[in-house]
Amino acid sequence: MPTGRAIFITRHGGPEVLQEREFPVPEPGPGRVLIECAAAGVNFADVFERLGLYDQAPSPPFVPGFEASGVVLRTGEGVTGLAPGDRVVAVTRFGGYVSLLDAPAAHCLRMPAAASFEEGAALAAVSMTAYHGLFTLGRVRDGMRVLVHAAAGGVGLAMLQLLKTRAVEVFATAGSPAKLEVARAHGAHVAVDYRAVDFEAAIKEATGGRGVDLIFDSVGGEVFRKSYRLLAPMGHLVAFGAASMMPAGPRPNWLELAWRYLTRPRLDILEMLHENRTVSTFNTVQLFLHEEVLGHSLREVERLWHSGILAPVVGRVFPFELAGEAQEALRSRATVGKVVLSLAGPPSPRVPCAGGGAGRDRCASGHDGHPVVVQAGRNLAFVARLAAGPSISREGGQPTGIPKGPSRLLDHRVEVTHRPGVEVGRGAGGPIGQELDLLLGAEFDGGQLPGRGNSGLAPQNSHPEAAGEAHHDAGGVPELDAAT
Repeated sequence: MPTGRAIFITRHGGPEVLQEREFPVPEPGPGRVLIECAAAGVNFADVFERLGLYDQAPSPPFVPGFEASGVVLRTGEGVTGLAPGDRVVAVTRFGGYVSLLDAPAAHCLRMPAAASFEEGAALAAVSMTAYHGLFTLGRVRDGMRVLVHAAAGGVGLAMLQLLKTRAVEVFATAGSPAKLEVARAHGAHVAVDYRAVDFEAAIKEATGGRGVDLIFDSVGGEVFRKSYRLLAPMGHLVAFGAASMMPAGPRPNWLELAWRYLTRPRLDILEMLHENRTVSTFNTVQLFLHEEVLGHSLREVERLWHSGILAPVVGRVFPFELAGEAQEALRSRATVGKVVLSLAGPPSPRVPCAGGGAGRDRCASGHDGHPVVVQAGRNLAFVARLAAGPSISREGGQPTGIPKGPSRLLDHRVEVTHRPGVEVGRGAGGPIGQELDLLLGAEFDGGQLPGRGNSGLAPQNSHPEAAGEAHHDAGGVPELDAAT
């Protein structure tokens, strides 16, 4: 029986209780698939589980995690629509921090061709939560005023993207000016820094005292109280989290948590009847007990992802073995979008490059035999090789298949140097400057790619001499943007 790697919560406590262990991996049973994982998503619930504050979680030791992305290795009896080699994201009721995942085929989403595994791991749980809250419970419709709390987080950004499918006025709260800018960039019409101003007063003023029709609250506590007061007549508050119960440090302060619990908001049903307001709640992990609801949300998320409406926002990527650091970054609210763990599994997808420019006929290739192409700037393609690999040949012609669109990083890890005539990093076996020439000077909508002597091609954080790993947050690459 093969073995896989997993991050276990060995006991409740700080990040040090997360330990990597091997575990046996059985052959996939009927209706299931075995996935070689490349990335796993990190969620607030994972931190609550580690702290012993999540009553739905198993007793330690157990593996946390609600989603992972990778490549199907094997399929069980009766599986249709998926085959070995397919790139997928799977949702799972715990057990997502693994290198090999045994999952129901019905819980897998096919990945778009241009999506990275990190993006895949950033999509499933938050988008499923956002879809269920907005459409199944919230029944959002045109003309509504909608308030999304924690709008720069994974679920918040997914909600902002989905709300673009409706003619609604979107209000958002977040905890810093930088996060407000992210929320505005994803569709928020009014964004309020809840740490700087009273969001209740600010939104009351912005709505002429009427309030809003639909509110999504993952915070609880005082945020819930203020949100309830912000509801317009016939308004609806959907609560799906309790981030206010998250300890300020890496370990619980039990006296403080007890006080927060005892002073938590309470509702009076008679007052609700009089005020004509509605409150709904849900826990995403409980959706796994309702297969029809879960399946509907997953299929809709898959459709919206492939149509471009949902675009996962990867805030930070941590190596698999640093799961504790990843959880602490999320707990401290220092991140935007989704935090992801990266495994040394199947390589991220590479955008096809069919042919070479300037009379050449080869493309630089990655360790999976595909070209390594990073989109950045307005219409800029940058090529590097992560490890030695075969070339792809074609007779002449301009490069094709290069995606166009806003600045975003398709592969967060690039091994290059600042020196002209970019060289491969460790283990790659030599310069690839001649292969970089394939795309340099090629025609794109935004003009020509600069020549290879332009050191601005090197990503911002790469090492100046010995090539190392340059890690970037999702978004533009400054020096590449400047080159266009």
